[in-house]
Amino acid sequence: GPDAARRSSLHRRDHVDPGAALAQEGAPVDDLMLVLADRITITKGGESFAIAGPSFVGELALLTRQPSSADVHLPDGGSVIRFPAVRMLALMEASPSLDNAIVALFGDEMARKLADSVPMARAALRRPEPHAHHSDPNTTRATAGAAEVVGQVRHR
Repeated sequence: GPDAARRSSLHRRDHVDPGAALAQEGAPVDDLMLVLADRITITKGGESFAIAGPSFVGELALLTRQPSSADVHLPDGGSVIRFPAVRMLALMEASPSLDNAIVALFGDEMARKLADSVPMARAALRRPEPHAHHSDPNTTRATAGAAEVVGQVRHR
């Protein structure tokens, strides 16, 4: 019915070729993107660093309603789930609990990206793990948070 049509139009999934740009520093960001790729390259002020995926891209632009703060590329390609920023902002405005959940999630995401981009900050945040084969708790939390947000948004 019309509900299913509305839900399915909230996001779309794209395949992205290796080296493709997802965002350009200073350019408007139309979509909040959940990037399903192992490596994401961020270039800001001519300096590049890699962060581990999966990760959101465009969350800072969404929250601040500002242009992209960096160039973002997928060196190996990957999949991108795109949520139109205008629709996301409308949903967040209509639902304070969704708004709070998204702001909290993106706070965690931005802290992780900052830690990934600044080696000393990363070292300070890292907790010693008893078993090296366990996944990074930051990545696990971000992925679980992403799944939760996607679940909330899809069930509207």
